[in-house]
Amino acid sequence: MKKWIFLYSALAFTIVGCSQESNENDYSQLESEYKELQEKHEELVLEYDQLNAEIEQLRQELEENNIDLDVNEEPDGDNNDNIEEEVQEEIAVGLDDSLTLDQGYYIIGADIPAGHYFAHADGDQTGNLIIKGPDGVSKSQNTLTNEGISIELEQGDTLEIDVSTTITVE
Repeated sequence: MKKWIFLYSALAFTIVGCSQESNENDYSQLESEYKELQEKHEELVLEYDQLNAEIEQLRQELEENNIDLDVNEEPDGDNNDNIEEEVQEEIAVGLDDSLTLDQGYYIIGADIPAGHYFAHADGDQTGNLIIKGPDGVSKSQNTLTNEGISIELEQGDTLEIDVSTTITVE
């Protein structure tokens, strides 16, 4: 009987010793992964800050260009409004009735003319359609199916879709 007690005790110590060793290994591994995630987080924060600085610089350049355009009015009194209308007309060329868009981001006024559209997912696909204002704040978020929805796209908005979509001028 003493042999069995001794054997069970030895076995218990072995199991506890191994599990402590295993716990220490798990803890070390988790600690290592945590440090890696912290480093990745710091890198992403730096990248985010750099992108924000770049965005701010681009905004300043755009403001400077707009100021230059206001100063250089055409002799016949036309101003930036006419230039904007001409740009919209150029963009609209090729957009007869409908346009098929792959998933991605589209800037309204540069990639797609501003206006009222009927949008639907192609085929039996379902996806998200998000419209963000020039400030990046979400104006609307919709689930897009082949049944479609009406949307309004304004100059400077960003259209984000994650499914092939056809838009039709309303």
